[in-house]
Amino acid sequence: MRFKAFFTVGTATHTGELHLLTDTAYLRREAAESMLRQAENLLVGAAAEILEEGA
Repeated sequence: MRFKAFFTVGTATHTGELHLLTDTAYLRREAAESMLRQAENLLVGAAAEILEEGA
């Protein structure tokens, strides 16, 4: 499989998982880390909103 970046999200009871794979031939390590941190911020923010709505 050829890709520059690949995201997948899985679910399990009371948890979630995010996989981020990047091809360093296309993305520098710093760019890949930045993408991961931004995705993490987005998902954590969304989860926090859902928890606040349920409170």
